[in-house]
Amino acid sequence: MTDHAQWDELAAGHALDALEPDDEERFAAHLTGCDECATTLGDFTLVAAQLGSLAEGGPEAPPSWQQVRAGIIGSSAHVTDLGTARRRRATHLLAAAAVIVMLAGGGVAGWQLAGHGSGRGRASTVALASCRQLVGCREIKLHTASGASPAVVTVNADRATVVPLSLAAAPAGRIYVLWQMPRDGSPIPVSEFRDTTRQTAAVPLPSRYDDTAAFAISVESAAVTPSRPTHVLAVGNTT
Repeated sequence: MTDHAQWDELAAGHALDALEPDDEERFAAHLTGCDECATTLGDFTLVAAQLGSLAEGGPEAPPSWQQVRAGIIGSSAHVTDLGTARRRRATHLLAAAAVIVMLAGGGVAGWQLAGHGSGRGRASTVALASCRQLVGCREIKLHTASGASPAVVTVNADRATVVPLSLAAAPAGRIYVLWQMPRDGSPIPVSEFRDTTRQTAAVPLPSRYDDTAAFAISVESAAVTPSRPTHVLAVGNTT
């Protein structure tokens, strides 16, 4: 295990709320000075929330994260020997950490589309449900001039994701660009994307969310990196 691999495992355990007190204290002390772990923890927490929002289908509500967590790491309530309980917990935690690391690295949205539900609607529902389970995650619905809502921007810890709702695939030679529109200043490009079947990867905002008046999506030429939006498709205010 590399030096940082141990912190990745502890970050996954923290996202699962499954660390022993001494490990929790050790990880918290490390986290205060490690930007890489802060980013990793944000990704793992998002994965944990997405797992918790998945339903097996049917009219019943999605399982809670507590139920999903119990299914992953199990329960040691019936284990009387403390040493045995901790060894079992460590084994479950290692397996759970591996699952979360794999999903975070491979792209949860793709995994959802492949094995849980069908089509864009399912992926969008899961992505938005995930945001609603994260404290501080914000949803900004974008609207066209006709009032339609082709996409939602979610922002968590100053990292933005585009969740397409009814956004058609970008035409050949064109791309979509997400713009951050500060209260003072010109629009800033945040990310580019063409795939509208799943949410985009979370990327850091160029400017603080608190200083943002709106987000917008424009359609641009794929051959030139845009410096300003030329054909705005949809806009959403942050307030």
